[in-house]
Amino acid sequence: MKSLKSIFWTMALAALMMACGANHEEKASDRDKLPLANVKVQKAGLREGTQQYQFTGRVEADDFAQLSTRVMGQISYLAVEEGDAVGAGQVLVQIKSADIQATVSRIEANIREAEAARRNIELNYKRIKTLYDKQSATRKELDDISTQLEMAKAQVDAARQARVEAQEMLGYAAITAPFSGTVVKKYASRGSLASPGQPILELEGTGNFKVLAKVPESEINLFQIGDEIKLTIEALGKNPLKGKVSQINRSAGQTQGQFEVNIQIEADAQALKTLKSGMFAQVVLAKGKSEGLTVAETLLVQRGQLTGLFTVNQQQQAMLRWVRTGRNVGGQVEILSGLAPGETYITQYEGKLVDGQKVKVIN
Repeated sequence: MKSLKSIFWTMALAALMMACGANHEEKASDRDKLPLANVKVQKAGLREGTQQYQFTGRVEADDFAQLSTRVMGQISYLAVEEGDAVGAGQVLVQIKSADIQATVSRIEANIREAEAARRNIELNYKRIKTLYDKQSATRKELDDISTQLEMAKAQVDAARQARVEAQEMLGYAAITAPFSGTVVKKYASRGSLASPGQPILELEGTGNFKVLAKVPESEINLFQIGDEIKLTIEALGKNPLKGKVSQINRSAGQTQGQFEVNIQIEADAQALKTLKSGMFAQVVLAKGKSEGLTVAETLLVQRGQLTGLFTVNQQQQAMLRWVRTGRNVGGQVEILSGLAPGETYITQYEGKLVDGQKVKVIN
């Protein structure tokens, strides 16, 4: 019985091996049927270049304002919505100002009363001064009227200053746009009660933009004011923009150990129009010398979690070599392992290239 089972499994294993062999021969036969592929190749070599450091950041508008009022009152006018464009000096919010206006009117009346009192005292002063010059009034009478005149003038000045302050408060009831831009946040609506310091609107400018990059402490000292930066904003495509470091935050206390670097975007007006706050940006700083092996990103082949690169073996066949990659800077990917200097890899071919396909080098 055991001998029969042994014979059965031996025959099954033999059949499986024959099937695998046939399958391998079939695959090899399939590769042999593939047309000869014309390819261009290049020898891998270490290249000396500028060391490039890559970071991430986000786009922000240069001009940003959170608008609030200095007076308490009901909002009587608020006609903008989020996304609306506004012009510099445009009235955005109006606070009911009847109480303030009443105060201004009361102060105006006080000014008129104080000025009338001053004029009356001035007449008395002139009369007593004339009498004093004729020795018909005493020195004390002249001193008393002089003091009264100074007090009357001071009361007029105080009333006028109160009017200035009240008019300033009246001006605070109207909130205007400090610059041309877009309303990005609305916290209140018409009829709401506004309080001093409570935000009503947020406004962003549409002129200049910057990128706020997060940099770890191990690399923050690489940056200096004025450094030129290459920026890639994914939402706008892969064409890089230029930038320049304008500010380096010397503290990371509020940013979880990451230092903030402000990079001013240098672009024409047309490019600036396409930028929006919150867009993701790749930040590349080129500084120092480096030596490494890199290939174009377009030559890499992705198979699941693996990354490969086509090379040419001694039998003039295309061989897919698995590689380990590093940084991708400007479309050039660093090869950490899997390809050595002096080895040949394929840089150009037509159609689809298959692992094991016969190739002809044409360069």
